[in-house]
Amino acid sequence: MTFFNRSVVDGRIAESIVEQIFLSQGYDVFRFGIENTAPGLPSQMSNAPKSRLIIKSMPDFIVRKNGEAFLLEVKFRKDGGFDLSSIGNDYPFDGVFFIVVSLANNQCEISCISLEELESGRRLDGGPDNRLGDRPEFVIDKEVLENLRRYAFRIFAGYKGVNDQFNQAATSINVGSHNESPPQL
Repeated sequence: MTFFNRSVVDGRIAESIVEQIFLSQGYDVFRFGIENTAPGLPSQMSNAPKSRLIIKSMPDFIVRKNGEAFLLEVKFRKDGGFDLSSIGNDYPFDGVFFIVVSLANNQCEISCISLEELESGRRLDGGPDNRLGDRPEFVIDKEVLENLRRYAFRIFAGYKGVNDQFNQAATSINVGSHNESPPQL
């Protein structure tokens, strides 16, 4: 049986949510990351490891409004924890904002922190501090953000429930017995 990569799915869902936040607020949104411009390319660049790392680190979006553009990297974290060690000390792009969608404390948070803040030792912990809607760099209607935050919670909480049921069923199979049928999900 082939299983999917949950972290990839979670990341794509988080990217879609963030994209909709900015589109709904009148930003021009350009998909920029390597997974959008040249999928699979980094895995074929074993002869250029430094270039491969830079290309894999391309931010997910460029957003623009009123003549000002920003680089955004979107991450999903179950617990919301995010610090400089999450990206490494030598992140190759400057001026990037990291938007972290998390499912912590039985709610969804959409937080934002700049690379400069990470480099100064700040971190995200999954709590209500550093919410995207509180950033002065971005003009985002808090009601729209709250609605998308609730929507994201329903997606991730429901998905988590299905995945937990699957994991529970999968671990209940007696691996040593070839006569058991797989559990019904």
